[in-house]
Amino acid sequence: MKSKGLKILLIFLVLLTGSMGMVGYMQSKKQQTNKPIEDINKITYEYYLEDELQEKMPINMPNATDENGNNIISEPTYQFSRFTCTNDLTGDFDVDNWKFIPKENKTSTCKLYFVKSNYTITLTITNGIEDENNQKTIQREKDGKFIIKPNEGYIFKAAMCSDNKEGSWDESTNTFTLNAIMKDITCKIDFEIKNLEADITVVNGKGNTTEKANYGESITAVIEPNFGYEKAKIDCTNNQTGIFSSNKFTISKLTDNTKCTITFEKTPVVKHTINVIIADNTKYSILSGSESISVDNGNTGTFSIKSLDGSEPTISCTINPSRDNIIDSNTYKYTFLNVKSDITCNIK
Repeated sequence: MKSKGLKILLIFLVLLTGSMGMVGYMQSKKQQTNKPIEDINKITYEYYLEDELQEKMPINMPNATDENGNNIISEPTYQFSRFTCTNDLTGDFDVDNWKFIPKENKTSTCKLYFVKSNYTITLTITNGIEDENNQKTIQREKDGKFIIKPNEGYIFKAAMCSDNKEGSWDESTNTFTLNAIMKDITCKIDFEIKNLEADITVVNGKGNTTEKANYGESITAVIEPNFGYEKAKIDCTNNQTGIFSSNKFTISKLTDNTKCTITFEKTPVVKHTINVIIADNTKYSILSGSESISVDNGNTGTFSIKSLDGSEPTISCTINPSRDNIIDSNTYKYTFLNVKSDITCNIK
C-alpha cells in the first residue's frame, strides 16, 4: 500500500515539473514575440560637422525669452546638409524637431551631415589697414566684402587664402571680395609700394627720357635747350609738378605716373647800339659802319675810322674795344665782342 502511494507521488512531481517547464518556455516565447522591432532592427547614427566626425549631433541654441516674456529668436548656428544610409534606408530630417525620421525601420548606419550657418573671416594685412566696420562673420554661401585702405603710396600685390579660396581686389573702392563663402577662411593680403614712371618730352631742346622711381622719391633728368631758346614752360599730368634749373629738370616727390612736356621758348632778340661820335673840326671820318651801329645781344660789333691827315685818332668809349687794329697808316678798326649793352665812343 505504501509502495502504491509512493508511485503516485513520484508521478505527480514529474507532471508538476514538466508543466512548470512548459510554462517557462511559453513565457520566454511570449517575451520574444513582444520584443520591440527597433531592438531587432537597429539604426546607428554618425554625425558630421563640416565633414568632420563628431561625438554627438550639433544642436542649435533654443529660443529664449527676455525679462518681459518676449521671445528672443536665436539665429541657428548649424544647418542640416544631407544624409547617407546603408541598406537602402531613406528618410527625412525634421528641422523643427531637429531629428532624422527614417521611412522604415531596418538595420542601417546613417551618416548625418551638418554645416555652420556663419563663417569667420580672418584677414592679415601688410602695408594697409582694415576698415573697423568690416563684418567678421559671413552667412553661408554669401559673398564677403571687406574694405582695406592701403598705406600711402602702396597698391594691391597679392592675396593668399586658406582652402585655396580666391579673392578679388577692386582698386576703385579699395574692396577685397570673397565669393560664396562656405568655410572659415584666413587670408593674407599684401600691398607693395608703387613703381612709377615720369615720361619726359623736350620741345626745342634735347633730353627726351623716361625716369623710374618708387612712390615719394625724386627724379632728375638732364635736358638742354636748343641755341636761341630759353625759358622752359613745364606741363605735367596727374597733378605732378617739376622745376627746370641749370639744365636739370626735377620732380622732388613723384606720387603718380606722369607725362611731362618741357617746351623752351625762343629767346627774344635784344639789340644794342654802338654810337660813334666824331668831334667837330676833326680830320676823321667813318670808313665802315655808321654813326649808329645795331648789334644783336651777344654778337660782335665793329667800325673803322679813316684819318684824313694821317694822324691817329683818340677814342674814348663807355666800354673799351676788345681789339684795336691798324689797317694801314690812315685806317683804324675797332672791335667789340659779345656786346651786352649800348656803347658810346667819342672820336677826337
